[in-house]
Amino acid sequence: GQSVSISTAEVYEAASRGLIQGAIGVHTHWLGWKQMEVFDHLLDLPIAPTTSHFIISKKTLKDLGPELAPILENYVALLSSRMSMNSKVSEIKNELLASSKMEINRPSSATLDQWYKPSESIIQEWVQRSEPYGAQILKIVEEARKSESKSFLE
Repeated sequence: GQSVSISTAEVYEAASRGLIQGAIGVHTHWLGWKQMEVFDHLLDLPIAPTTSHFIISKKTLKDLGPELAPILENYVALLSSRMSMNSKVSEIKNELLASSKMEINRPSSATLDQWYKPSESIIQEWVQRSEPYGAQILKIVEEARKSESKSFLE
């Protein structure tokens, strides 16, 4: 296969004409863009989180001081939890509706490891090109993927 860029709005038409065989997107595409009508399988890959993350510099956090920084941290943690929960509820609801027309497949950890193996050399090349920060960024991403909360505070 060959990957190409295509806008979400064009996926339905391209798939119904047989011009594409699949698409990568978020759970709202299954129903909102009616992709469950033109694709009969959904391969659920943990490629990227669907929640948002809040980022702030350490200097800004330090400048807020010991009285305001905890307030911001707690507020952001609350927002992050609520967004994650809302996203999860929405995903589950969309999955239930889409499952009437799509078969949903979730590969095992061993299968995912096998599929991701070829990308390791590409990632390592990027890490080397991105010195001195590449290794640190990769470590943060790997830890975030393992985290249950996906919150920047952790």
